[in-house]
Amino acid sequence: MTNFLIVVGVVALILIGGAVRDHLSRVRHQAECERAGGVYVLGLSDFVCATAQQVRQ
Repeated sequence: MTNFLIVVGVVALILIGGAVRDHLSRVRHQAECERAGGVYVLGLSDFVCATAQQVRQ
């Protein structure tokens, strides 16, 4: 039972670490996008950087 809990804990840490990494990556890309004069919008499957001209269309 103890080994099972250790495995579950390790898997949870790996999943949490991946989610944190993805979030920080998204925050960095959003900041870069805004500095370049774009806006960060939800595309078909993920967020994308778009200019104001692209958003109006």
